[in-house]
Amino acid sequence: ISANSASIGSLNAVSSSYLLNTTDTLTGDLTVTGNIIATTLNVQDVTASVIYSSGSNIFGSSSIDTQQFTGSIQVSGSVELEDNVKLNIGNSNDLSIYHDGSNSRIDELGAGSLVTKTNAYLLRNPQDNSMLDAQSGGAITLYYNGSTKLETTSTGIKLNGTAPGDSIIRQDSTVS
Repeated sequence: ISANSASIGSLNAVSSSYLLNTTDTLTGDLTVTGNIIATTLNVQDVTASVIYSSGSNIFGSSSIDTQQFTGSIQVSGSVELEDNVKLNIGNSNDLSIYHDGSNSRIDELGAGSLVTKTNAYLLRNPQDNSMLDAQSGGAITLYYNGSTKLETTSTGIKLNGTAPGDSIIRQDSTVS
């Protein structure tokens, strides 16, 4: 159907292809079996909600509404948030990830700790130089300007360079 009128009455059980002109207006109920494919889909003057087939994805009636989702959200591409827009996680926004315009921030403000589980934790500067390498069950290495300065080993630590002070007291109480 090529819709050429200004208003199309109730359409139900749409299961074929329909072409709507840019000036056409739909009134009443519209049920679609299949997909809606559009370069741009503008839904205007919505007074309640747009509810998709299962009823689990509810979009509010304006851009300032809180959007509620039940189930999983899958994104192909990226999710882009502007400065000072937080990705809040937890019932009380316990964890926030955001960029404040100057710094990227991870705020853990809940009752617990920020726990990171990984086989290797690698902290790099913007030039991709090592700052810290921590291997699960193995060495932890600290760097200064990309150069190794302190390493943990199976027998203790290895210091590369000098340490301030007159001496280092070892665990066996000897002074070196």
